[in-house]
Amino acid sequence: MKTKKRTIWIMAPVLAISIGFLLPNATAQSDPYPKMAPIDQYLMPDQGAEIALARSAAPESISRDAEVLILGRHGFETAVKGKNGFVCIVATQAQMTESITAAIAKNELPAMESGAMCYMLSKQGYAGDSTPHWPPHLMFFYSDTDPAIWGANLQGSPVLGVNDTVEHLTSFVVPVQRWSDGADYREGSVAEHHH
Repeated sequence: MKTKKRTIWIMAPVLAISIGFLLPNATAQSDPYPKMAPIDQYLMPDQGAEIALARSAAPESISRDAEVLILGRHGFETAVKGKNGFVCIVATQAQMTESITAAIAKNELPAMESGAMCYMLSKQGYAGDSTPHWPPHLMFFYSDTDPAIWGANLQGSPVLGVNDTVEHLTSFVVPVQRWSDGADYREGSVAEHHH
């Protein structure tokens, strides 16, 4: 029987799945990061800190038994073997875009399975220079799905949705009221972020 892996993402320095639709005028901006920095600038010197950061994206009840991947010189490596089917990872937009684009080009990426989702509950998440922090939320992913079936993007709906025609992926964003540490979300209730 095939085991499904669910991913818990914490994005740094920019959000992995394009959610420019969350930010006014974000989709009209050009890419502020046209070239990636050398790999050394993405590697975290403290493996324990990277593991903790990855786990901070989800509640401890989920992340404590999740597999944790960390970035090494040749890609992501398993730092902690999981046992609940979730995977915690710190990733950049460039890493995600490059990996997904390459997998699509090689026909290695299957259609998104129903129920694929990400916890985005870390106070340390970084959405880019224009809006460094975003509220805690869950993301759900489906292949080429009409956002309207979730009531996404409708007046008064808390659900945001966007279709990515390159990746053939529909992303739904659902805001939640608590950070991964259980603290209530209040506008401005994020950790100090330095970059």
